[in-house]
Parts: sequence; C-alpha cells; structure tokens
Amino acid sequence: MKITKTKSEKYPKRVTFNNGKKSPVPNQKKFKSSFIRNHGCSMAAFYIALRFCGVKMKMNPLLKWSKSNLKGYMKAKLTIKGVAKGLNEKTGRKVATYHRAANLSKINKSLDSGHLVLLETGDPIHTNVLYRSKPKHTYHLDHGNVKKINTARMVKRATKSATYRGWVDVRG
Repeated sequence: MKITKTKSEKYPKRVTFNNGKKSPVPNQKKFKSSFIRNHGCSMAAFYIALRFCGVKMKMNPLLKWSKSNLKGYMKAKLTIKGVAKGLNEKTGRKVATYHRAANLSKINKSLDSGHLVLLETGDPIHTNVLYRSKPKHTYHLDHGNVKKINTARMVKRATKSATYRGWVDVRG
C-alpha cells in the first residue's frame, strides 16, 4: 500500500491499495453537509470501499443515493449492514459480506486475503476502515489520515449495539 499526501482539505491523503486501485481518504469534518460532518463515518467508509472496488462517486451524491435507496438502514447514521447492501448494489456484484459479530480470527483471515474490512466500534459508535498491506501492517483509514494499528485492540472495541454491530468483508 502506498500513502500519498494531497493538497485537498477534504481529502488530505490518498492510498493506492495492493490491487492497484486508488482512493482518497475523506476527512468528514471538512464537508459542508452537517450529516456528513457529524454522522458521516459510515459514508466515508462506504466511499473508500467503493473506490477499493473500482467505482468512483463523490460523497454528497453518495449520501443522496443512500438516503433514497437505503432508507431502512438510515438511523442516526447509515448502519454497517446498509453499507454492505449499498456496496453490492452500486458495484452490481457481490463484493461485500456482512457479519453480525466481530471475530478476530475471521477479520485477520479477511485482511490476510487482501480484503478491506469495515468494522463498527462503540463509545462512540464509529465505522472504521481497516486494510493490511504486504509486510503484515494493519492500517486504519479514518478522518483523512492513515495510521498503523493493532487489529486485536480494534476488534476488542467492536460495538455490541443491536442496531449498529457487525463488520463487512469487502473483496475488490
């Protein structure tokens, strides 16, 4: 994985995944839309996952599409299950698999296979994007930044909320 700085305030970093796809990493706090600023973590994860699958779409049109096509999954924010459904609809094929409970061994297996993982954590509820590069480093793509993280620590923080719990395995 290659990480590049950009001059954009909304997208301060861009990553090139091992599959060759590129994705800017959105900083949700810099958008004009109050929904994206305050509840847009799942929209940012949706955006990165779409780019990972090769579909380009801007954040505001993606929010508008989600509000009209994923109504049952829009709560205070878009649920992780809604993100999986939206990914499959937007790509036109089954690229995302939703899992109800976070399991470290399954998440590690998915990351080792070169997949992108979207994980919902609690306190506060937040959608995280995880990716593992070739030398076995796991990266967290969030708020316009890319950081190395400990996968086990992140999985321990997974939410148990009935509405938001779960994780998504995204194949490119």
